[in-house]
Amino acid sequence: MKTIYRNLIFPVFLFLIITFFQKMPDSSAIPENFQYLYQAWFNSYEEQESRTESIETYRPEGLKEFPPSRFRNEYIFKEDGSCQWLVLHPADAHYLKSGTWEVSPGDDQVILIYDQQHNLQKSFRIIEIQKDLLRIKPIVFLPEEHPEKK
Repeated sequence: MKTIYRNLIFPVFLFLIITFFQKMPDSSAIPENFQYLYQAWFNSYEEQESRTESIETYRPEGLKEFPPSRFRNEYIFKEDGSCQWLVLHPADAHYLKSGTWEVSPGDDQVILIYDQQHNLQKSFRIIEIQKDLLRIKPIVFLPEEHPEKK
């Protein structure tokens, strides 16, 4: 009886110890549906409910033909962590700027975009992401709150 009891308790105890000390999942891991992020996204501000709404709507390149616009924000995210974004120029000479992106270590719904000198340029919270829809809310960090690029 003691042998059966010992043979039963030891595996259960071992299982509990292993489970307890098992590494917790990384909170900065990219969520399941982020594979949709890896493409070119264009701001579809016509779909916003109002000009004052802080949530921006983006559609992938080629999904629809947008009406003419002096500036239509664009992001290009690649799986290797590189990205580009359209920079507004006062003389309408807008240009794509290259940098890197990462998921915020503290919140897996926040994207941080850095220039090539590792300075934080843009950040936003993903509200919704689907194959043909990206809804984001820009985040403004105070200078002392800027996440540092690792």
